[in-house]
Amino acid sequence: MSKLHVVCASMAILLTGAASHAQPQGPGSDLEVLSDRNGGIAGLLVSGEDVPLQVELRLPAKGWNRQGRLNPGRPATVSTEDGTKSWQGTIELDKGKRCRYQMNLLEQGGSAVIDLDVVAEADLEVEGVYLWAQFPVIQFKGGRVSLTSDDGKETVADCPATLNEKYIFLGGRANRVHIADAAQRTAVEFLLDRPIGTSVQDDRKFNGSEYSFLFQLVRGPLKAGQQTGVRMTIRPTATVDTRAAHLTVDATRVRYKLDGFGGNYCFSVDSPPAAYTLEHLRSAWARIEMVASQWAPDAADFAGAEPDWGKLESRDEPGSSLRRRFEFDRQLQQRSIPIVSSIWWLPEWLYGDGGGQNTDGHRRIVPRDKWPKLAEVIGSYLVYEKRRYGVEPDLFSFNESNAGVMVLMTPEEHREIIKFLGTHFAGLGLKTRMLLGDCTGAGSIGFTSAAAADAEAMHFVGAVAFHSWSGAEASVYAGWADLADRLKLPLLVTELGVDANYRNRPHQQPGYGLREVRMYQELLLHARPAGTMYWEFTSDYSLVGWEKKPDGEVAISPTDRFFFAKHFCNLTPLDADALATSSDHPKVLVTAFAAGEVPRRVYTIHIANLGPAREAQLDGLPGDVSRFRAICTGPTDSFRELDPVENKGSIQLTLPGRSLVTLTNSPK
Repeated sequence: MSKLHVVCASMAILLTGAASHAQPQGPGSDLEVLSDRNGGIAGLLVSGEDVPLQVELRLPAKGWNRQGRLNPGRPATVSTEDGTKSWQGTIELDKGKRCRYQMNLLEQGGSAVIDLDVVAEADLEVEGVYLWAQFPVIQFKGGRVSLTSDDGKETVADCPATLNEKYIFLGGRANRVHIADAAQRTAVEFLLDRPIGTSVQDDRKFNGSEYSFLFQLVRGPLKAGQQTGVRMTIRPTATVDTRAAHLTVDATRVRYKLDGFGGNYCFSVDSPPAAYTLEHLRSAWARIEMVASQWAPDAADFAGAEPDWGKLESRDEPGSSLRRRFEFDRQLQQRSIPIVSSIWWLPEWLYGDGGGQNTDGHRRIVPRDKWPKLAEVIGSYLVYEKRRYGVEPDLFSFNESNAGVMVLMTPEEHREIIKFLGTHFAGLGLKTRMLLGDCTGAGSIGFTSAAAADAEAMHFVGAVAFHSWSGAEASVYAGWADLADRLKLPLLVTELGVDANYRNRPHQQPGYGLREVRMYQELLLHARPAGTMYWEFTSDYSLVGWEKKPDGEVAISPTDRFFFAKHFCNLTPLDADALATSSDHPKVLVTAFAAGEVPRRVYTIHIANLGPAREAQLDGLPGDVSRFRAICTGPTDSFRELDPVENKGSIQLTLPGRSLVTLTNSPK
């Protein structure tokens, strides 16, 4: 048996089999608070064990139609004194309508102590000032929540496994709030300096995936100069699980075919991150935006029997955003990357809703009598890009039309538009086929049912697709896999992402990269996709930081998220067999892939350790490989190449905490 110690550069932990155990750790244990640049809490680590809690300051507008939140685009001023970290910043609800806040955080005796002060700088029409705490449903369903008032009276409720009609399932004034998961392995206690109105709700009501705790510090509206605040002590308890993991690979059992991994190149394609990822990440799929609103803003261009090609082509001028779009798409095509083209915004003249009720651009309606002109706009765009730039997308969709981002359709309209545009594309001699779904969230599979049951519609469909925002349980992912299998079509995850709240820039929070690793692994294990497209490989949810130097050069700084993506994109063989794998530990997820023929068959095994450092034994390795390369990304390592490991059919690993380790026999 060969042994490989996979240890992050600054980590001096080597576990032995005899040390495999799980012990409860509470207040007084080693606590690390993961905080963002504005003072929000992105997570807790108790002796390296993850406690998935997020806490931030929010000011919901009157009527709850939007919220003022911490904005990384307006970073707070940060300072540290005597062990206390402080953030001073502002939250803007409307232009010029702000409040300022100061958040102090002290980690003390296994607890996190928050002192918060908030002052309105103007009259604010808000529901109130809230500290907003969130826990993932997938981990805490079946657990229990309790509220305790200052007189000792306690009210309790179970965390519902499924969404109930009464989505606010507990409420009252409390100065102590407690939540524990069903197994009593993870718990968090909130202690408040005074009784505060608190409600607990199931965010699945709003297509979320968390239980939210709303601590109302003061009821709104607020007058200029009005002040509020609170002292909150957060005491987490976690069973720190350092048990060894037993992993297996079955190289003789192929589960499905994987084209490979890729990304979205929809917005900001002229940004430095887009150029960098295109050069440094291998894409098996790419998704682009069809900028139809720039191509055809004038209805007069489609007034005749044929589009006014002269007017349309004149918009493709040097320096225009339309030209940049076409030229970037050509780069993808020249690299032989399959392309999905999706629409967000259409020319205003194609809508039939007047736009008045949709000031944010969402949920726009294209009436049926405008579908012929809609088809002309889309078809002319595709024909021109093919003729002028050699670009012919493999697949086409309306982005998240189930939710109206930005065009809204019913399931029946989705079915009919597939047939309508599919027929039109075929008549133009285009190879582009339609996507079934392209829905927001894995829970939206019902949107596909009408089209999936229609043989004529399915004649024009080339793949099934969904977006992975907020994640899902294994059975929900498997429902998509089963649908694709039944239809004999590939399944694509056309937006791979964890948190869709782009305004709050969640990808900049510490620990976000490991959440993405978990999502990659769970999708591969349960959804069985032919390909995934990360959101995005551009400056939106950027995988890299960058700055322009005085000489005009751009300095790129890859993040841990870039290197995690590089494991999947660059180390996994293209057109691979997804092999059967197993793990006996819920915090260690393993996937394996192989391509080619013996003796040149390439194997890649991804091992994600989502908890503290631990030992792992990997069995079932193929006998036709004598040694594997080992690459590690974790808290202190970025795609670090380790010493190769000899394959004796079984390998003993020491996995760093919160890391991704990849074994492969592919050349560098």
